This record gives sequence, C-alpha cells and structure tokens, in this order.
Amino acid sequence: MKGILRNILSKKYTVIFILLISLPILFKLTGIGESRNLRENRKKSNSISFYEKVFQKGLKEFEKYFEKSFPFRSLLLSERNYFYAKYLGISPVDRVIVGKKKWLFLKRLNESGKEIDYSVSIEKFKKGELEYWFKIFNERYQFLKKREIKFLIVIVPNKSTIYSEHLPDSYRKVTGGVRAEQLTEYLSNNSDVQVLNLRDLLLSKKVNREVYHRTDSHWNHYGAWLAYREIVKYFSELFKCITPTPFEDFPKREMAGASRTDLASMLALNRSLYKEKIRRLFTPSGEKIIQSRLKNFKYKKVRTSVFRNKNGMLPKTIMIHDSFGNGLKKYMSTSFCEIIFLLDWGFNFFPDLIEREKPSIVIYEIAERFFYRPIPSPPESEIVKRK
Repeated sequence: MKGILRNILSKKYTVIFILLISLPILFKLTGIGESRNLRENRKKSNSISFYEKVFQKGLKEFEKYFEKSFPFRSLLLSERNYFYAKYLGISPVDRVIVGKKKWLFLKRLNESGKEIDYSVSIEKFKKGELEYWFKIFNERYQFLKKREIKFLIVIVPNKSTIYSEHLPDSYRKVTGGVRAEQLTEYLSNNSDVQVLNLRDLLLSKKVNREVYHRTDSHWNHYGAWLAYREIVKYFSELFKCITPTPFEDFPKREMAGASRTDLASMLALNRSLYKEKIRRLFTPSGEKIIQSRLKNFKYKKVRTSVFRNKNGMLPKTIMIHDSFGNGLKKYMSTSFCEIIFLLDWGFNFFPDLIEREKPSIVIYEIAERFFYRPIPSPPESEIVKRK
C-alpha cells in the first residue's frame, strides 16, 4: 500500500514540477505575464515571433531573448529588489543607494556623472579644470554684458549634499560640495559673474521642512519654491521691488495612484516599500499664463517651453537648465512677463537665440553633480567674435 501511495505522490509532484517550469513558455505564447515596468539601462528585446527565435535564430539567440523578456520577469525582479532593500538594507540597482530611514540617493546619473562620488569627495578642481569652467562662464558673461543683458548662475546642491546624514555609514560624510564652493569663490574673486549657490539656504531650511523628495533625486515643491524666491529677490533689486508669489498661493493636489519618483522607479518599489505622497502643483487662481513651445529652434534635443504672463513684473528671460529647472517653471511664470526655458543636458549657450529673442536676463541653472565632469564643448566653439 505504501509503495502504491509513494508511486502516486511521485507522479503527482512530477506533474506539478513540469507545469511550473512550463508556465513561462505557456504565458509567453498566450501573451500573459508583464505587470510592472522597470527602468533599466539595457534596452528591451525587440518583439518578434516566438517561433522565429526558436527555429530561425537558434537556441543561443532564443536564450538571450528569453532571459530579457520571459513572463513575470519584472515582477520577480521587483520582489528581489524588495527583499534586498527591506531586509538587507542594500540596493540591487547600481544607480541607486538605499539610505537610512527609507531615504534613497542617486549614485550615478550615467557613466560620467557620478553624484555620490562628488558629494563624498574632498577632491577640488585641478587648476586647469577650474580655469576651464571660469573661462566658459566669463565669456558668456562678457557676451551678455555687451548687450546689456543680466546674467545669473544658479547652482543647485545634490540631495546627498543636503541630506548626507541619511547616507549609509559606509559613505564618508562631507557637508558641502567642494567644487561648487571652489568655483563660486573663484568667479567672485576674478570676475563680475554673479552666482547664486543654494547650498547654505537649503541646509538651513531643511531643519523645519523637507526640501528634497525622499524617493527622488530632485528637490520637492518647497525646495524649488525657496530657489524661486531667491532668484526673484535677486532680480527685484535690479529692476523693480517686487515680492515672490507666496508658497501657499500655489494650489497643490495629491496625485492619484502610485507616484513616479525617479529613484523608487529605478528600484521598481514605488508602489510598496518606497511609496511617497506626491502633490501636483497648479498655477495660482487669477493668473492668466499662456504656455507654448519655442518656434524656429533648430536644436531638436533641447526641450523648450515658453511662459507668457501679462501680470509678470520681471522682464523677458531665457533660462538654460537641467532637470531641476522643471520644478521652477510654475513658480517663475508668475513673476516674469515672458520666460523661455531650455532643458539642455549639454549645457550650451545658444548665442544666436539670444540675439534673436533679445532677453533682458539669462539664467543658467546647473546641479553641482555636473561639476564632476567637464562641459563637452570648449568656450571658443560657442562664442565667436562679433561686432
């Protein structure tokens, strides 16, 4: 009797095992399986015929294809990431650092821009590097000065600079961005270029209220508003005595569903362990602001947006910025009569556009993590001798 029972159980588990290992192929054929999206560095495999992969490309090609696109791959990776982050306190994703108290930090933006290396480093610019950055900004300043255009550089500190206490103990804590401070001082001592370094402001204000997202590499609405307030205060002394729009005047509504913060999305954990309440920002009531795209602009890789406000007290402005500048748009549009935003990862200058649009102000916003690599193009290639 026991032999018969053992034989039945053996066959039962054999069937169950075969079913389990067959599920991925079964779901692939039926189109069932993917339920979560992951932000990964590698590209997804092209969606081609299952049979073409098996019979025409060979087993090796099929193995590569199946490894990248088998059903429930995203779900399984997400569960693995959850286990690593929650129980081991480490990040399974190379671009993200799991910090203390559920704070996430950006380790590297890409291969050349490593934020954490900058924030925990005491390495200063070498003399040639410092002079290179100085020459770039000073030439741009001189170009604008000849045209009576005001120029302001805004330096945004890394999240890991402002909240270094939440980094893992394995990272040596450095309270300030060494290179940003070095460049600010060098420009101040050797030129008339005006620099607004936001490090001290954000460090002081974080005591009472968070100024960066816990699960995103960027500042939150309040941190961006503090930057906006400082920018307006600076220009109000040069043009008119105006006051920034109060933070409370901007309606905020909590976004429904899972938030799409960048660091939690990289870990595929924004729905569970690292869910953060994100509010959407709206223009204050009564403001009639028209938004459009910049016309006749030849640089296709540069994202543009134009805000026009009849009630804006500050004059026409061009703002060249990185992703931190996106958080300033709603605020800035309430104080400027017209402002052109240029999101450019190459940090170019666009002298032809400046000649065409004739702004009164040019703002250049840059996150300090980009000081860990040089601006790609040399100054001489951007600003040519003019009349």
